[in-house]
Amino acid sequence: DMSGYRMNKLCIDGAHHSDVEIRRACIKMIPKLFIESEMRIQANELLRQETDPKLIELLNDMAFDPELEGGEEDKNRYLAPAPPVTLEDGTVLPASAFDLDESGQPLFASQPQPTDRMLPVSDRNAGEAQPGTGGGKEARKGDIDEAEFDPGRDDYDEEFDAELDDIDGEPSDD
Repeated sequence: DMSGYRMNKLCIDGAHHSDVEIRRACIKMIPKLFIESEMRIQANELLRQETDPKLIELLNDMAFDPELEGGEEDKNRYLAPAPPVTLEDGTVLPASAFDLDESGQPLFASQPQPTDRMLPVSDRNAGEAQPGTGGGKEARKGDIDEAEFDPGRDDYDEEFDAELDDIDGEPSDD
């Protein structure tokens, strides 16, 4: 059994042997016998007593964890990438500065759509209420009011309900 306690102990005992070649063979087996975190622990312990420069270099490579000890770029490599942001006009914005090329352009740039294009307005009777005038009519992109969000306000629901009352003529249920 390659992952058993006896095999692991034999390998670590061999890594403490006085013969350099036996130590080298046992040290090279460590990545095959231990998971990464245990391998780093064993490598750090073996570094305390190792005298051979080539084995010290090998143990240093085993002990180094770029996810924890590397530079900012190394650490970020292990994070999940953020999804790109797509605006209403179809323009794709990068999720972070890492999504830009050397010239500062997005790596996955798309062509923006013309501003005079007709945007469909969703039907209020189908599903959840969406902003717009309803009725399946089309509105020009420039005609759509940009709503500004103020995090200090907490009356958006009341304002939205009042707008619905104006549109359908019936008070909303609260």
